[in-house]
Amino acid sequence: MGWGQVIAAAVAAGGVISVPEAIRLAEVSPSSVHKRVRCEGWTRPFRGVLAVPELQPDGLLLARAAALSYGGDPRPVVAATRDTALALYGVGRSFPTRPQFTVAEERNLRPRAGTELFRTRCWADSSVSTVHGVPVLRAAALVRQLAAVRRRESLRDAVLCLTGARHLDLDDLRSEIVQHRHFIGRTALREVLAELDAGGRTDSPLEHVVRTNLEGDGIPLDRGQVLIPGTRMHVDLGIAVIRFGIEVDSFAWHSSPAALERDARRKNAIATVAPDWVVLHVTWQTVSRDWPSFVARVRRVVRDQSRRHLSQDWPVAAGPRRTA
Repeated sequence: MGWGQVIAAAVAAGGVISVPEAIRLAEVSPSSVHKRVRCEGWTRPFRGVLAVPELQPDGLLLARAAALSYGGDPRPVVAATRDTALALYGVGRSFPTRPQFTVAEERNLRPRAGTELFRTRCWADSSVSTVHGVPVLRAAALVRQLAAVRRRESLRDAVLCLTGARHLDLDDLRSEIVQHRHFIGRTALREVLAELDAGGRTDSPLEHVVRTNLEGDGIPLDRGQVLIPGTRMHVDLGIAVIRFGIEVDSFAWHSSPAALERDARRKNAIATVAPDWVVLHVTWQTVSRDWPSFVARVRRVVRDQSRRHLSQDWPVAAGPRRTA
């Protein structure tokens, strides 16, 4: 044991360590530990927690430190929720400045300075996981809590982002609704599930917007994502019978070089094995700035593909255009 173990333990935990743990590992008096951390430039992001020197205090480090300040070894007494949980899952815009946690209603626990603490009647250890070293509500329980504070559209987008990132299974969310029959937002959450069930598998808010807007323009698409016959590949949206697809290029799923490379290989594979398919691409910029011309392009492709593969014009009449 010694100071080297303190440093190693802090680094392994993402840059933070509790003061009691540092004292235990260093095997010296509390005053000796405090003197050393002052000399070496360790910081104290929260009471009772130390952060290694020269480490940038970003949102993730603050979430780790805040969770550590609440204690709970071996079982956590708090779990990240709301925007902190979404950021940990990689689907939030950013970490909030004040880490957000939830705790069982019956626990006599006061919020730590610099954090937000929300009480719940539905706490269960089985609903808590660990992400990036921080205890966090599992996705279904998180959505249940979000339902109480999010508008319906924002709630739907959170569900789509979590399912698209493979953190949430809609069947788990249905079970959560059945298990907890009385919580704020339950009706809105059931409506979101019904809406998503009607459209089939949807992996991002952008997919949902494109589908909804095209249907409003009189261009209904197949339910869910469209499998290319004879392959294991699919396109995000489309009409299989006329071999037409739409790929949704959302930045959320292309945020790393590896993700971009995987997507490029997939597009090349589709073009190779399905040369008679026409696949268009759409982005948020398309929806917000170029929607009329995109719809016109879709109409032309649908008409031409229908004539080519069905020997007739596409039978769906055009409806009024919906804006994004």
